[in-house]
Amino acid sequence: MKRIFVPTNSGTDWQLLLAKPDLHWKMGESAMSAAACWEDDHPKLPLEISLVLEESGLASFSSLELLAAIPEWEVDLPGGDRPSQTDILAITRNKDGLTILGVEAKVMSLLALLLARNWKMLLMLMLHETKCVI
Repeated sequence: MKRIFVPTNSGTDWQLLLAKPDLHWKMGESAMSAAACWEDDHPKLPLEISLVLEESGLASFSSLELLAAIPEWEVDLPGGDRPSQTDILAITRNKDGLTILGVEAKVMSLLALLLARNWKMLLMLMLHETKCVI
């Protein structure tokens, strides 16, 4: 896929970016829900993401401004048959600089509920490991 991005008009523009559009684009599933959430909250980060980042207590994750959200960002992984896709790559900034967020969208499932029990610890580990400030 080329690294040229065009603006969207609605969440339905995201469907063609999916690895398997017919399989993954369904009402109530993560791809369609993520598209609706990001489109509805634009030009801000979705409220759920902002709240989690603010609750981390890290100044570098406070008051992030969304510069760009790129759906289905492809990442080549060693040994893979095809690139993996990050649901949303968000380029953000605040007074401390740029922050790149890789977002994996999930609708409520048993896995999501189990993760939610320890979300703060998990978030802190992920933020510590993946924070990119330029």
